[in-house]
Amino acid sequence: MDKTTYETLSESLYGPNGSIKELLNKTLNLMIEAEFETKIGARKNERIATRKGYRCGYRTRRFDTTCGTLTLRIPHPLKGGYVPTFLRRYQRYEQRLKETISKAYVNGISTGRMKSLVRSMGVEGISRGQVSRITSELNTSIKAFRTRSLSDLDYHVLLIDATFERAREGTRAYYWAILTVVGLSSDGQREVLAVEAGTDESADSYRKLLAQLLRRGLRPPRFIVSDGAAGLLKAMSELLPETKWQRCQVHFMRNIMQNIRNVDKPTIAAEIKQIWHTSDKCSALARAFGIIDKYRHKYPAAMWCLKSGIWDTLTYIDFKEFNPKWIKTTNLIERLHETYKCRSKTVGVFPNIQSCIKLFTLIAMKWSAYYTNSETPSDT
Repeated sequence: MDKTTYETLSESLYGPNGSIKELLNKTLNLMIEAEFETKIGARKNERIATRKGYRCGYRTRRFDTTCGTLTLRIPHPLKGGYVPTFLRRYQRYEQRLKETISKAYVNGISTGRMKSLVRSMGVEGISRGQVSRITSELNTSIKAFRTRSLSDLDYHVLLIDATFERAREGTRAYYWAILTVVGLSSDGQREVLAVEAGTDESADSYRKLLAQLLRRGLRPPRFIVSDGAAGLLKAMSELLPETKWQRCQVHFMRNIMQNIRNVDKPTIAAEIKQIWHTSDKCSALARAFGIIDKYRHKYPAAMWCLKSGIWDTLTYIDFKEFNPKWIKTTNLIERLHETYKCRSKTVGVFPNIQSCIKLFTLIAMKWSAYYTNSETPSDT
């Protein structure tokens, strides 16, 4: 470090207006000058035959740091371009800032309150216009995902399930059903096709969901996997009369276990699971009726549940081309719901149902991108 540079930096720190922020600003600008001199092979105003390029003025660039917002003077070469090395690394921080603003926005924080949020990260002076541009990009990508055409997709199986979240409408908070649809192909490819809100799991809610999928060009699936929601079954009979139904075995088991004492649950559950380890329906039904005869006097309600619903849990046997693990249950969506719950736990009550759908759609977009191998998994 030469004497002039030392005096410049000392003035930035110890002068009348000195501060760590000013020192950092001066240091970065000196680093930029040194790097640019190496790039063109000459100092400012130096005339030598070996130089590789010429200066053509400066441009200023805002640089947000934990010490505050800095102003950088970046030299511009006569030919080509120049970006300081440390700014390329900074782009990762800038992306994290965008993600923070996006998450806050979908959680209902207004653009006006966003300044306080980014100030806590050490960034001063972000404008409403900048926040609006970021959130506008976010809204565009969410809308594109939710309204994309499904006519080119060939998903023979749909997994449909609901989870419930609290969101405000007016001055009161209500529970809303968040309906999620995942498409599954015979080779294991999976993708979230829809994330919609309904007031409950009624036939009307599911009718709107299925109608929307068909309007977007989805071909009628061969069968649908879900729990025993009566509303979905009624909507299927109206809109997808040729589609078969596979009842989720996990949900079905829970319904049976509700009527069995804790001491007998492990034994009876193990026996029922053996029903679904067979490769043909006749053997499966034989095992089922053997269990019913064994326990019908001790647990009549549980055995009635098993008898009335066992046939609907065996639809997967007719579709040998699919891996049974994928189509016996809605566990695939349950894992997605766990991610929903992790995010919604930090929110509590959503300010409106639209903010809830935006957040869950973002999660669904990342989840789908991972399973379709278009990007590596990342936290939303």
